Amino acid sequence: DFNIDETVNNVVLGLACKIYQDFPLDGSKVFLEDFDIIGSLFAPSINGHDTRLMDQIIIRYNKDEHLSELQVFDKQLVGNSLSTEMVNGKSLSDLINSFILTEANYNGTLSFFDGLSYSLVQQLNNQMLASGNRLSRFSHFLLVQEIDIGPITKILLVQNLEHVSKEFWYSMVLWTTKEQCSHMDRCCHSEFSYWMRVSKSGRLMIDGDAESGRYYPLQNPVARDRDMFFWTNEAVAQSQWCNVSSTGELVLSSKESGETEVLMRMKSAASLSEARSFRRGRRAYIVAGFYFDRKEEEYSGTLVYAFNEVKRQWMEHEFLPSYGTLALDITHDAQNDQLLLAVGTGMGTYSTVYRWNDNENGFNLVQNIPPKYVTSTIWLKHGTLQLLAMSSVDHWSKTGEDCMDFLSGGQVDIYAYHGNVEWIQSIPLHGVVSMLSLNLAGDTFLVAASHQLESIFIYEWKGYEGFSPIQSMFVGQVRHLNAFTIDGDVYMTVAVTSGSSKLMKVILQGEHAAAGPVGRDFSLRKRKRPMHDEKLVSNC
Repeated sequence: DFNIDETVNNVVLGLACKIYQDFPLDGSKVFLEDFDIIGSLFAPSINGHDTRLMDQIIIRYNKDEHLSELQVFDKQLVGNSLSTEMVNGKSLSDLINSFILTEANYNGTLSFFDGLSYSLVQQLNNQMLASGNRLSRFSHFLLVQEIDIGPITKILLVQNLEHVSKEFWYSMVLWTTKEQCSHMDRCCHSEFSYWMRVSKSGRLMIDGDAESGRYYPLQNPVARDRDMFFWTNEAVAQSQWCNVSSTGELVLSSKESGETEVLMRMKSAASLSEARSFRRGRRAYIVAGFYFDRKEEEYSGTLVYAFNEVKRQWMEHEFLPSYGTLALDITHDAQNDQLLLAVGTGMGTYSTVYRWNDNENGFNLVQNIPPKYVTSTIWLKHGTLQLLAMSSVDHWSKTGEDCMDFLSGGQVDIYAYHGNVEWIQSIPLHGVVSMLSLNLAGDTFLVAASHQLESIFIYEWKGYEGFSPIQSMFVGQVRHLNAFTIDGDVYMTVAVTSGSSKLMKVILQGEHAAAGPVGRDFSLRKRKRPMHDEKLVSNC
C-alpha cells in the first residue's frame, strides 16, 4: 500500500520527495503471518459444508486474514493523507502493471506443474487474485468543481441522458435558499430549485434560472421518457416571526419538453423528507415519507401511492404507521426476491423495517428499531450480505425549524438483515445528516456527512470487524451527499450551506487508476468553526 503518512521515521516526507529527490526511501516487504496454503480446515466437510469451498470464500472475501500487510518501510504507515506516483524514481503504475503481468504468467505456469491437487491450484489462484485485487483500491477524492450560488441543501439526480444526448450524461436539480431581511435584521428564507446538466467530462452546468419551490425527482416507473417529481412551496426553515403561508402546496407532477402535467395534488402540504418509486410485477408504486404538517400541527406518516392502470392516475394505496419520517430507503434483496423498506423517524420513537407482501400488495412489518432521532437511512450490499445503516442525533425539532446548526451527539448504527434485522455495530460519529454507499473494486464503503463536525468520513467494510474509518476531510456545513457514475468513474456531490458546494471524483489506485497527470488532491485543513447568529433561528 503506497498511501503513506506525512512523516516516515520522523522525516517530513514532503521535503524528502519534493526537494531531496535522492533521499533513500528504502524498506522491506513484511508479512505479519504465514498463510497456510493447504487450508486450515482439513476435514472434507463439516455439517454438510464443503470446507474447500469455505477456504476459497475466506481467501476471496477476507483478504486481510491471509495477507495482512505489505509494508514498504521500517515502521507501519497509516492514513491516506499523501499519494504519490513516483518513489525513488520508479513509477508505481509501472510496478503494479509488472506485478499484474507476473501474476498472469504465474497462473498460466501453474497448469504445467505435476502433482498439485486441484484444491491447491485453486487456492494458489485465489490467493494471487486476492493480492491483485488489493492493488485496485479506493485512494482519495479529487476536487473537480466548486459550486458558488449560495447555500445548497440538496443535489438530486433527475434522469440519465446517456442515450438521448451527445454532450450530457445526467440531469440534476439542486435546492437553495435566499434570505430576505427586514430593517430589524430579522430574516426569512425563500426556497428555490436550479436545474442542472452533467457533461460527459463530469462537470455540472446550470440550466436556466432559479424556480420557486423545491423539486424532488423520482424515477418514473410508468413513462421512462418523462421526468417525475414532487413539487412543494411549503417552507422548511422559517423563524417564528416569518409569515408562513397556510396555502402551501404539494403536488406530484411530470415534465416533458418543458411542459408540466400535474398528476396528483396532496390533501396537505406536509414536509416531504424522502421518496422512492418502484415496480413490483406489473404495478408501479411510490413510497413517500413526511415529517410534520404545519396546517394540522401534527406529525405526518409514510404513504404508499399506486398507479391505477384503468384510470391512468396515481392514488393513495397504503398508510404506514411510521410517523415523523425523516429518512427512508428501499432495496431489492435479489437472493430472496424481497423488497425491503427502512423508515427512520425524527420524533424519538421506533424506526421500522418493512417487507413487501406480493399477496396483499402492501408492506408488512418486519421489525421495530429502538427509539432514536434518525436523520439518514441507507441499505448497503456487500456480495450477498445485506446491511442497513441508520444515523441519529440527540434531538430534532418538532416544528421543523432549521436547527441544523445546533445538532449534536448521535451515532451511526449498522444492522445486518437475515430475515430480520440484527444490530452489529455502532460508529461514534456525531451530527450525521446524510450517508451514501460506494462499491469500488469489490470493496464496500460507507460515506457519512456530519453537519456538526463539518466533515465527511469514509469507512470501509472489513468483514467481522465491521466498518473501519479510512479517511476524513473537512468540507464545511454539509447537508447532503449524492453519487453517480460516468463511464465507470464514480463522482460525489457535496451540498454545503456555508461556503462552496463540491463535485468530487473517486480516484482508485492500482490497475484501474486513470492514466494521465495527477490532479489536485482534495484535503482541506479544518478551520475554527464560526459563531452562529441565533437571530435567524428560533425554538431550537
